[in-house]
Amino acid sequence: MKKGTKIFLKIFFYTPVFLAIIAVFSIALFFSIGENLVKSYEMKGDITKLEDEVKRLEGRNKDLYSLIDFVNTNSFAEEEARLKLGLAKPGESVIVIPENNAVNNQGKDKVNLAEEEPNARSWWNYFFKSVNN
Repeated sequence: MKKGTKIFLKIFFYTPVFLAIIAVFSIALFFSIGENLVKSYEMKGDITKLEDEVKRLEGRNKDLYSLIDFVNTNSFAEEEARLKLGLAKPGESVIVIPENNAVNNQGKDKVNLAEEEPNARSWWNYFFKSVNN
């Protein structure tokens, strides 16, 4: 290289404009690397969460497969036939016991029908009989 070119390059590299350009590029590079590191950290957290969810769903999937296997057995079909359809094996007898709520509700309905009074009388009693008591 010529001596003049060397001096020009030496002067150019030490000018404030060149140093400012290098500083701007360095800052941009620093922020770009920092942004990529933050994104990488967030992605690792997301991957961990997704792996945990995959494990949870695989466990649930195993539970569902075991439930399907149980539902496909003869003992389940027999139990459901007894409970929901009221069927019995030969030699057995089926006894149906009514629930307490059904018995109580039937009695209350009959009492309420007998004690019902007209709507106007109910309001009259509500406003005026409570004042006297």
